[in-house]
Amino acid sequence: MLKGKISAWQKAGFAVVILIAAIALFGCVKQVQASGASRLEVEFEYILSTDGTSVIPQAKVIEFDFETGMVTSKVLKFPKASQKIPKKAQYKSKEDSSKTEAFSADFDSSRVFSFENQMKVYVVAHLNSYTKQKPATKVLQHDFIYEFDPKTEKLIVLNSSKMIDPSAYPAITLFLDIPGYMIRRVPHGEAKYEARTTEVFSLPTKKLITRISEKGWVQEGVYRKIPYLDVHDYILTTSKNPEYSYYQVSGKTYQSPPRYYTFDGKAIANEDLFPSTEASRIKSGSYEYVAYKNEATNLWRVGYKVGKSEKIIPLTSSQTHSRIELSNHDQYLVIREFPKLKSNGKTDYSTSNLIIIDLRTAKILHTIKNVLPGAPSWLLDRVDGDIVSISSMAYLHLPTGLISKVLPNSNNRYENKSALSGSTQGLLSLQPPPTTYVDGRAITFAGQGPFMTHDNRWYIEAGDFAKAVDAKLTRSKTNITLTKGSKTLTVPASDKDAIFYAGKAYIPLERLNESMGVVAAFMDYASTSDRYSYDVLRLFTQDLTESQVAADPAKYEFIEEFEVFYNSYYEVEKGKVVAKPTVGMQGYYSGNTTLIFKDGRLKNAYAAIGSSTLRNINLHLQRATDLDAIYGKPKVNKIGEYTLRWYEMDNHFLVFECLGNTIWRIAYITKS
Repeated sequence: MLKGKISAWQKAGFAVVILIAAIALFGCVKQVQASGASRLEVEFEYILSTDGTSVIPQAKVIEFDFETGMVTSKVLKFPKASQKIPKKAQYKSKEDSSKTEAFSADFDSSRVFSFENQMKVYVVAHLNSYTKQKPATKVLQHDFIYEFDPKTEKLIVLNSSKMIDPSAYPAITLFLDIPGYMIRRVPHGEAKYEARTTEVFSLPTKKLITRISEKGWVQEGVYRKIPYLDVHDYILTTSKNPEYSYYQVSGKTYQSPPRYYTFDGKAIANEDLFPSTEASRIKSGSYEYVAYKNEATNLWRVGYKVGKSEKIIPLTSSQTHSRIELSNHDQYLVIREFPKLKSNGKTDYSTSNLIIIDLRTAKILHTIKNVLPGAPSWLLDRVDGDIVSISSMAYLHLPTGLISKVLPNSNNRYENKSALSGSTQGLLSLQPPPTTYVDGRAITFAGQGPFMTHDNRWYIEAGDFAKAVDAKLTRSKTNITLTKGSKTLTVPASDKDAIFYAGKAYIPLERLNESMGVVAAFMDYASTSDRYSYDVLRLFTQDLTESQVAADPAKYEFIEEFEVFYNSYYEVEKGKVVAKPTVGMQGYYSGNTTLIFKDGRLKNAYAAIGSSTLRNINLHLQRATDLDAIYGKPKVNKIGEYTLRWYEMDNHFLVFECLGNTIWRIAYITKS
């Protein structure tokens, strides 16, 4: 196997090429939003001023256009919103280390809300200074909340608070689901957290909703798609009213009666927010859907009535506990079902299914068994058209029942919510597709780009794939067929692996690759300047020649020197994988994938397991024995310390290098 070395000047040259490409793709956010469905992400950070006396906020605005697959990004600086660094925390010069205070400035993750079709971005910043003496006796914490308007590209300070607090509690907290924030204020010179007062503000109205003193607290919640604030004041009392919770603090008794508010400050009565009657009633035409208790089992079921009839036709089993999660624009009803009971008769929440109902016909469209195993606490969070977020871990496409993943962003944190504008019609997932290349050519998407499903399989639209690899696509009423030279793949409409939706067909990428003679490797590290190019999917065809790569090294990061593992590359001879000497051969590096050519033709392409997705192999898959369930029984032989488990495909061989039961690398061997 080969591993490339890249000199510093080569890396710098490649970075310049990427920067030029990024500039070429540069466009205004306002223009992207006008093209249809797009996704926005804004990353904030502080940069040090030239004289070192202040920090300046800047925003990196990244927009992904689902219609074209185009990514645009730009960096905006806001010197008028700069904040001074305390003099005792400033360096007088580069050589001076006499400062007596430490200083830090950072941002939380940003949140996006839309009011009257106007998208706004909010973020909280923390500026802390503290003495360098040990132990530090005083921490000054200064928090700001900013509002950023992507349309006008303006950044304003909404509020701020200072706290002297060695426990470093945040002075400002931005709510996750509700467009509002709470700000804590402490009397000047008071170090105790309990001495605070808390104010809650609405973002759309900019008005104070409520104020809580001392030991009170507030949290947000969502009930049947209604977001609300749950506010509690600790009130000193001598009685124990069973209607409210009570707490013992330092020998004193406090009651905590709840108060509820909408995000715009309107008070909600307890009985309006949590009705004591049947849990849910949803009407759609002549159908009325209800959640009702099965008196025999004491479990909740879901059913429906037709017209004026009081007869309930059940949609869920009498042996399951079910509840209505949401309805979507009077089109879908989603039921969360818990099918198992523990031995004590209580519901087992470790297993749950989803049932998707067409509200207009009461027809069960999809039943999804054991959704997100290993995540028993998941909930359906949000509706974006036909797409629902499941606890910020996955997306559920209601018309097809497809579940796709929420992939980590560039900071390896899962995105909590979608920042979406435009219509989601025709989309199956809000997962930003990876930037995709075929033989070094970037491809665009006619709507939904490649996406990863919950079982770790990449799907791509057949028409987009056919154009990218120069294949012919034909459609009939019963199937689609891709043809490239002598290679053919026919996928019937009844194929359970394929997804047919809105006149398009989405096929697992590995099936397309194996039938069309294409090699794909998914890289999780890419030297690009924007977030959505951080994930890159590169495909290579057997038509790729060494002369093509050598003619345009910027696309492939040409390597003049490289290490040689075994001093060899792989071929298959007489039913065994054999190592051949690499004397006189050259390797080429692209992302984490290495290509080896012989006599100008592509012979090997390989990558480390942590940076590749082939078939439905999890990116974090480590055990070689897990391959058997995917590929069947392998052929096995050894070269040196490595055990090679390999499989014959239609147009190439797939080889896994293993050390014991650990997968090390994956190699494709093209057939001669």
